[in-house]
Amino acid sequence: MIALINGFVPREGDVFELFGLAETAGGPGGFDSLALPGLSDGLRFDTAALLTTGQLTVVTPEPSAILVLVGAGVLVRARRRR
Repeated sequence: MIALINGFVPREGDVFELFGLAETAGGPGGFDSLALPGLSDGLRFDTAALLTTGQLTVVTPEPSAILVLVGAGVLVRARRRR
C-alpha cells in the first residue's frame, strides 16, 4: 500500500522511484495487488513503468475515446443546424 503523509499532495509530472533498477531487472514479476491513494484535480498515478523502472508518475489522464466521439457528434450537429 502506498500512502501520502503529512499532507503531501503530488503534482502533475512528479515521479516517485519506488524500486531501483537492481530490484526490477531480476526478470518478470508483479504484484498481487496495488493500493494507491486517490489524487485530486483529475490526476492519477501512471503505473506503466513500475515493473520495468520502479517508478510511479503523476499524470493527467487523456480524454477517453467516448468523450472525443461525443464532442465530434456535437460539432457535426452544430454544423447541420447552420
